[in-house]
Amino acid sequence: MKLLARLLMLLLCIPALTFAQSKIQLTGGAWQTGGGTPFANGRLTLQLSQSCTVTGVSQIVNTPIMVSLDSNGNVPSSLSVWGNDVCSPSGTYYSMWVEVPGATVSGWNRIWGINYTQFTGSGPINLNTLVLTGANNLMYGYIASTNQANSRTSAQSFLSINTSTIFADVLTPSAGLCSVSGSDASAKIQCAINLLPTVGGVINAINLSDSGSGGSTSIDPGTKAVTILLGPHTYYVKQITLRSEFNLFGTGLTNPSGFQGTVIQQASPSLAPIILPTSGSAANTVVQGARLSNFSLVAAAGSKSDGISLIAAGCGVGCSGGGLWYSEFDNIQIGNFGRNELRIDNTQCDKCSNQFDSFRDIWAFRAINSPPVLMITGSYSGQMTFDACEFDVNFGQTDTNANLVNVSIENTPGVGSNNWAPYSIKFHNTTIQFAKATGGVGLYIKGGRDITCDNCHFEGDNTIVSVVQGAWGTVVMNSYIDGFSGAGGLIKIDAHSSLSFHDNSEATNPPSGGFLVSGSVPTFLDWYDNYNSVGGATYSPLPNPGMTIAQLPPVAYAVGGRPGGYVVTDSTTIATEGQTCTHAASGAVTAIAISNGTVWKCF
Repeated sequence: MKLLARLLMLLLCIPALTFAQSKIQLTGGAWQTGGGTPFANGRLTLQLSQSCTVTGVSQIVNTPIMVSLDSNGNVPSSLSVWGNDVCSPSGTYYSMWVEVPGATVSGWNRIWGINYTQFTGSGPINLNTLVLTGANNLMYGYIASTNQANSRTSAQSFLSINTSTIFADVLTPSAGLCSVSGSDASAKIQCAINLLPTVGGVINAINLSDSGSGGSTSIDPGTKAVTILLGPHTYYVKQITLRSEFNLFGTGLTNPSGFQGTVIQQASPSLAPIILPTSGSAANTVVQGARLSNFSLVAAAGSKSDGISLIAAGCGVGCSGGGLWYSEFDNIQIGNFGRNELRIDNTQCDKCSNQFDSFRDIWAFRAINSPPVLMITGSYSGQMTFDACEFDVNFGQTDTNANLVNVSIENTPGVGSNNWAPYSIKFHNTTIQFAKATGGVGLYIKGGRDITCDNCHFEGDNTIVSVVQGAWGTVVMNSYIDGFSGAGGLIKIDAHSSLSFHDNSEATNPPSGGFLVSGSVPTFLDWYDNYNSVGGATYSPLPNPGMTIAQLPPVAYAVGGRPGGYVVTDSTTIATEGQTCTHAASGAVTAIAISNGTVWKCF
């Protein structure tokens, strides 16, 4: 017993034995394209999620581990990593991604990953059969494959294609990813869209460009939520179809200082380069959440189409049809298209609708003798804003044809009887200028409802605004008029429309033989606090030598129909405008406002 006790005491005094942990060898990989071409001379990077401790080794720092792939896309046989099951604390994992040489700032394009996995056990682990599963397998990679499986098979040679970003410039026939040759950027972009997972993702086309040709393929994201990034290059486009949650972002506008921006060039003169769906399963579905910005849209020679053509797809009588809602257009220059630079059109059905849309910093120029720069027509176009935009004739040129318009808003009837006029449209800090040929109009409103131009700039227009045929609730206020060229009048209005024209400044006198207001009896004209900065006088309440005696307001007429407006009385004793008369009702001395040269109206 004494001997046994001594042996036990001896054993207790011996320190506990420790065994050094071993790394796990990783083999294989064979990363290749969907067509079977190896990603030769690429590199694999692995990185622990955090530093950890391995028993008998001490601290393992989570610095990136980079290894070169061989000509078959395999990792070197010497690659080994610490298993996540021997790292403390528990729960660590590895980030993994593959890159190939490319024309980027870093010199590398990521074509697979970032993917996440844990390595456990004794190894070796063949990367050809590694399955990536779980919440950590994030969709953030740069890869392209039609295989939507979450595991890699030896035949397909992809660890994971749950990816959300594709570099479109690597999609070449030699890479086996697309049967696209040459520099047809739109074809490569559509190929990349097709390769995205069902939920969509990002197409990085910054390094793509067209060298004088392209545009053979239309771009349509379908049901995928797609963002396309364009670089400072020219992209020839057949047609881009807007879909819900579609984003198209360029790098900016080309300017005279030498900055090269993004140019979308119309490829076919007869096809509008940017459209709403017109056919297919989504044709009659409203597109929502589209966003386009930072590019120039240039017409082809001999263009016969719109630039941005938002024509809501029709579906007959009694159905809702298509349209565009909750969408944004920003920092876009458009010019020289055969029809309209921007068209918003709901005439194809009785319930089509374009609404809740925002247009900011849109600079649009029409060629001389061309249709309106901006056309809004049909039912249910409304609740939209144009902020800091410009709708102009190309470089201030003069039309040789008469009666042309820069901005036209019309209640053209659609299909069926459920029609409504364009409504609730606001222009703010917007320039509308140089519709200066005979009969030209800056802003033409036919049957619109509650159209407002606030802090706008009109310059060189023959007539700045015309409201006709039931255009109710039009407001032009706080705006600057840098001359108007026509004898037809600063504004035109008929007896079935209304206009509130107030707090505006006009920088020149009416042209010889011209006057301020023309048209029929302006029963609903509200004119006040307008200022002529040249003559130093206010146009208030309403100087208008253009009216006939029959068109002058009746005695009981309140100026502009305003509550509390002045009662009108006749006077034939005043020689010239600017003299005073005694108001018949109040006895006050008031200013003369209107004359046709024979009968003065005293306010």
